[in-house]
Amino acid sequence: MAARALFSWAVKRGTIPSNPFERVPAAATARRDRVLSDDEIRAIWNATKGMGSFDAIVRSLLLTGQRREEVSGLTWGELDAGLSAWTLPAARSKNGKPHLIPLSPQMEAILGAQTRARETDLVFPGERGVFSSWSKSKDRLNHRAGVTCWTLHDLCRTVATGLQRLGVRLEVTEAVLNHIAAVAPALLASIKGTLGRTRSGRRSAPGVRMSPRSSRGAMRPGASRRFGGAPRAPARARKRYAICERDCALNSGERAEKKAGKSAAPSLGANSRKTRQPVCTARIGR
Repeated sequence: MAARALFSWAVKRGTIPSNPFERVPAAATARRDRVLSDDEIRAIWNATKGMGSFDAIVRSLLLTGQRREEVSGLTWGELDAGLSAWTLPAARSKNGKPHLIPLSPQMEAILGAQTRARETDLVFPGERGVFSSWSKSKDRLNHRAGVTCWTLHDLCRTVATGLQRLGVRLEVTEAVLNHIAAVAPALLASIKGTLGRTRSGRRSAPGVRMSPRSSRGAMRPGASRRFGGAPRAPARARKRYAICERDCALNSGERAEKKAGKSAAPSLGANSRKTRQPVCTARIGR
């Protein structure tokens, strides 16, 4: 309810003593789960062949999976020289974290077709600064494409569903959509394609060592935290590593005790007789 939010803001400023809508029950908002079909995506794509900012924004939403305000506020300064990567600053991202977005060749073609204006740094400018004619432009698009009952934010959900259908890992999808608080640099590098090769020929993110013995590419214990949010090694590998550490610690402790015992043992004379400790035959039988 807009009135509730307005009065809450006034209470925080100290303009009014209380919010008259505080005890009014708020209506439950239905969670949207609209996902466009392949035919609907094709119709929308074919209907956005124009050179206007709105058509380019809609296609960019389909190609990047980002939010409407993030794409409409895109500036040339956020793109690299080759138009192959987009760095969304923390001030414009929903989670307050900078977000690196690798761009596909189709997205590079859309950016390359845009004319850089002198009066603004916006890639998709509107008539007065940032594009804002959403309602009228979308109504015209619905009429051209023949697709109804959808919103621009549904395209983000459609991208996520499409990535899952293609077999993309969930954490990669979450990183692409910037749905996590901090995206691991190693994961971003794997998405962008700047991957190194290991001895066995598998691809891995720079700095993350892969075990040559594992056909699944499980990371060696101790290398999983190199990039903070990088995936951890499997539980079985971590358990084996912990057991090895424990055995090494016990062996080194026993060696130190034996060494200390030898140095502290009293010297025996030539005529003295060493007493041998009895051997536990029951333990040997085991």
